[in-house]
Amino acid sequence: MALGPVVPYDAPSAELTNFTRRIWVSAAAAVPHVVLTMEPRSGLPVRVEVGHQDAMYPEFLLATPMNLWAAVPFF
Repeated sequence: MALGPVVPYDAPSAELTNFTRRIWVSAAAAVPHVVLTMEPRSGLPVRVEVGHQDAMYPEFLLATPMNLWAAVPFF
């Protein structure tokens, strides 16, 4: 978190709003990503319906925003 002047508690923090948005977008992308990647251990037939080779494309599309946008402040 950036150092800055102390603001009253009633004023919304732009940094907190930004991080909250990043967390929610990451959580929304992480749930289906975990279902796709952990399917063999969970017993759900998701990968069978999508196809093992074709499952890597949705995995890539779900993981890219988490790595390139949401995790940028941590990198």
